[in-house]
Amino acid sequence: MTVLMSPSDRKHERLTTVLAIRFVSATDFVMEYAENLSVGGLFVRQAQNLEPLSEITVHIDLAGYDSFEVKARVAHVMDEEMAARMGRSPGAGLQLTEVPPGFEDALGGYLARLGRRRDFLVLAEDQGCVALLKEAGFLVEQTDPGVVTEQSLSGSDVLAVVVTKESAPMFRDVLSASPKPIPVIGCHFEVDEEPLLAELDRLVVLR
Repeated sequence: MTVLMSPSDRKHERLTTVLAIRFVSATDFVMEYAENLSVGGLFVRQAQNLEPLSEITVHIDLAGYDSFEVKARVAHVMDEEMAARMGRSPGAGLQLTEVPPGFEDALGGYLARLGRRRDFLVLAEDQGCVALLKEAGFLVEQTDPGVVTEQSLSGSDVLAVVVTKESAPMFRDVLSASPKPIPVIGCHFEVDEEPLLAELDRLVVLR
């Protein structure tokens, strides 16, 4: 989860604090939804500089969906010392006070999409990409050109093979003998994270 907070100026009491939250990790989103959003709240990690009981605006950006502006009240703030004692992450607990039309439907759709990710296996060449895709909610196994065909024929529903752009032609050539067409996505996952997840979600929808 990425959190951006506008600079605060306590000399100006009427200044509106704005948080921008982008959920990229399925783990982050499901945890925050299950524990907080379902009861009208949201815990924002690392947002420690908020005034308790202050009214703020929160921009929630659901990757692959729309962005929503909600109103919230700061219910409590947990600093690093308190968080360490409780074994939790520092941040602020917000109570949502006003949400726009369509927000609940978008949340439901987003959760359903995350749930569908768990139904498909993605083969990935790079260990870092394996970790990224697991965090995003997919079933993932590491692969290489020598075993990719065996994995693709193992009976699992392979959604795609994710490799570096340099390796993509070699993997496509190896998989050309497979009776099941399996997309090979070549990318630099460190910089192409969001387009990669969007493409995988598109393939999920097509299934």
